[in-house]
Amino acid sequence: SNLIDTCIRRCGTPDVANIHWGLSAANQCAMVHLKNLGIPYVLSEHSSRFLTIPKGFSQFEQSCYVDAARSASANTAVSSLLSKRLSQLTGCTTFVVPNPLNPCFANLSRQPNLEGPLRLITVGTGEIKRLDRIAEALLELKGTLPAIQLTVIGRCSRKVSSYLQALLKSTVDVRLFDSMTSAELATKFQNADAYICSSDHETFGSAPLEALACGTPVISTMCGGPEDFVTATTGLLCDRNPRSLAQCIYSFSTRKEYWFAKRDELATSIQTAYSRASVGLQLRKVLESS
Repeated sequence: SNLIDTCIRRCGTPDVANIHWGLSAANQCAMVHLKNLGIPYVLSEHSSRFLTIPKGFSQFEQSCYVDAARSASANTAVSSLLSKRLSQLTGCTTFVVPNPLNPCFANLSRQPNLEGPLRLITVGTGEIKRLDRIAEALLELKGTLPAIQLTVIGRCSRKVSSYLQALLKSTVDVRLFDSMTSAELATKFQNADAYICSSDHETFGSAPLEALACGTPVISTMCGGPEDFVTATTGLLCDRNPRSLAQCIYSFSTRKEYWFAKRDELATSIQTAYSRASVGLQLRKVLESS
């Protein structure tokens, strides 16, 4: 409340406030204070917890969020599935306003990798990212594909690292990187044949979107956010099990030349649809309508 009051004293009373993440206790207090001041607010949501409702949600949390959403001038979510879940929970219309794309992720002309190993990449090593599913899918392909290279970006626990190495050492060239800059990550995306998203739940999916912006097709489980931008022209969708993921990876490997030829097209379409200007216009419309 003091922070909001200080901002108003220094900058004047805003026409509308944007509250990001409604489950934060601080943001709940902010919304009550804004309401008392008569300042309208837009509630923007990205939390993956809403994709697992009612699991992990107390009745108190649900009640607080529903009250906040119904008091908002407008509600937004970063993906279609999240928007649907929030609308079902709150009874309010929830507009989709995706995350904007970092412009450093762009396509780079390179020679096709048609004869070398199938080069796959994934980002994130938390439990929800399900690296075990990727490992099991690649084991399903043992003896089917001649060579596979898997690059994993993210700080792996020793357990995850040893698990991947032990599970895949006989079939896959596993390369682990703790972290890197956006520019370095863009180069990794540009040099990969496909990005693998094997998550259980993704409210948006920034990493697969960034890979697409670099011209790299995406193979993703049907986990929420990526379903908005992984289509028949940008990649492949599969069920959330190793066999289905393995089938998609194999299908992709048989059409590497086709997918390489589409890199420029898919990169341009993603860069246009998710540019800061495009997303900014969508958000502006919501703010103006509130």
